[in-house]
Amino acid sequence: MYNTYALIDTGATVSALDMEVAKKLQLLPISKCSVNGVHGTSVVDMFSFNLHLMGSMSVAVKLATAGQFKTNAFKILIGIDILRLGELYLGQELKNGKPVTLFSFSIPPTGNTIDFADKLVKARSALKKS
Repeated sequence: MYNTYALIDTGATVSALDMEVAKKLQLLPISKCSVNGVHGTSVVDMFSFNLHLMGSMSVAVKLATAGQFKTNAFKILIGIDILRLGELYLGQELKNGKPVTLFSFSIPPTGNTIDFADKLVKARSALKKS
């Protein structure tokens, strides 16, 4: 087991694991793939592992690319391959008169979707009536 922070990257198609962590966990590459990133294209190893999120969710990551993260702030990059399994909310609310950022992620999805476009249309309609 290895505890670390993760970076959520909605622009990443596939999740990634720092190569140092893969070595510490003695993960064996199961495949290779070509990845495109900000620094160009490269061929990297791919791994499979179980990821435990926030203590209550577990995800079997079937294929994650190996990466060399130049930071210790996080060692896992969570991409769309994991995010599509659930639902993600990031927003702001006022708590005690101060704005706070709210983050919530659930696997499986709860089904309690938020359609902000619909809420905006209804709010604008209500303003026009008054």
